[in-house]
Amino acid sequence: MPHQRVGLLLLLLTSALLLSCDGIRSVTYPPGIHYIDKQEIESTMYNMAVELRQLDALIAAESDSSAVQTRVVAVLDEINRLASSLDQDGQSSNHPA
Repeated sequence: MPHQRVGLLLLLLTSALLLSCDGIRSVTYPPGIHYIDKQEIESTMYNMAVELRQLDALIAAESDSSAVQTRVVAVLDEINRLASSLDQDGQSSNHPA
C-alpha cells in the first residue's frame, strides 16, 4: 500500500510539474516581452542570408546601370523588412539584439 501511495504521489507531482511548464514563460519572462520562436528566427535569418548573397552578387558585378542600382535598393529594403519583422515595434524580446 505505501508503495502505491508513493507512486501515485510521484505521478501527481510529475503531472503538476508538466502542466506548470506551460506557464513557465510567464514567470521567467517579464511582462511585455515578445517571445520569438527559434524557427521564426532561423527562417528570417536564412532569408536574410539569401538577400545578402544577392547583394554580394550585384555589388561584384560592378555595374553602374540604373537597373542594378534599383535592384540593390530593393534587396536592401527587403533585408530591412526582414530585420524589422523580428523587432516588432521595438518590443523587448528573448533574442539578443
